[in-house]
Amino acid sequence: MSRELPSEGRVGFASTFRPLLDDRGRRIRRLRPADLKRAARSENPRLALLANRLSAAMKSEGRRYTPDRVVLTVVLVIGVFVAYGVIGGLLIGRMGAAGSLIGLTVFVGLVVAASKLYQVYVVRGALGQLARTAVAEGVCGSCAFSLEGTPADADGAVTCPECGAGWDADRVVAPFWSRPAMPVLRTSVLAWLAPGVRAASALFAPDDRGRYVPCPDSRLLRVRRDLIGEIPAEERRALVRAMRRVGRWWRVGLMLLLSWMPAGLLYFAWRIWVEDPMAGFWFFLILVLPVLVGVLMVPLSSAFGGPHRTARVAVRHGRCGSCLARLDEAAADDRGRAVCGRCGAAWLNDPATRAAS
Repeated sequence: MSRELPSEGRVGFASTFRPLLDDRGRRIRRLRPADLKRAARSENPRLALLANRLSAAMKSEGRRYTPDRVVLTVVLVIGVFVAYGVIGGLLIGRMGAAGSLIGLTVFVGLVVAASKLYQVYVVRGALGQLARTAVAEGVCGSCAFSLEGTPADADGAVTCPECGAGWDADRVVAPFWSRPAMPVLRTSVLAWLAPGVRAASALFAPDDRGRYVPCPDSRLLRVRRDLIGEIPAEERRALVRAMRRVGRWWRVGLMLLLSWMPAGLLYFAWRIWVEDPMAGFWFFLILVLPVLVGVLMVPLSSAFGGPHRTARVAVRHGRCGSCLARLDEAAADDRGRAVCGRCGAAWLNDPATRAAS
């Protein structure tokens, strides 16, 4: 039985900065975007496809709302607006309308800097989360080098020929060379028009083996039509309602929490308009209106109800959290997880068992 990686399956500040260990207890470096890009250029088309899927999974995990990321977001947002309030107030007081335009440039710079800082934090955490997925798919969890044809050592671990990391051989449950990844999601013009529907590349989450798999969106607009067609209409509607309920009050609370942003910007727009109506109009149009619309759209988004949660809703309804196939007759693995016969994702349907695992 595979040992759990100390920093896998956890999210938060500690897991983001905790050293990553292989199955022999050795400290290893995390996967890097450069490793995935190298694998994506492989002459093996299945390995290249896997590398692109791992890159998508990394991006999807980076968009996941976790307590530490919510706190960091709030701190950065408050910091940006406090800094802008101080700097913008000084500029407007000394330079008038011209100072407001310079302050707008400063505001954009602050937002870009805060976004980069947040991105560095979440990408590091996301890369650390991919080790189990990489090994399950048959590549090294440290450098994404293919483990195909590498024999297991006497201790039952496979040693990566590229970096020397050691992984339990029984972690390799869905090697890319034996079965290609099943396409679950699709590109849809309708999905782009619906509020809160994420791109297909942002809809990946770990199953109960810790392997990242494509997951349905909360409105089922990204799932392949033939997979959706297998679900009776009434059950499909009930499933969508259950998925949309996930995190709805958090979204409303987030909208109320962020409402001070357009209110504060409206106040600044009014002050600018009193001195220069034209500058005040453009300030409102370029900055205030987009922020106001963005805040009002929060309840319609998928915030706090991302793929890691929609997949669990599907499992509770007796369907695979990836391809939505019925789990009634799915074979169980050695830990009681139902392994979907269509896409290979593994799920624990018993909440108590899942929590213990």
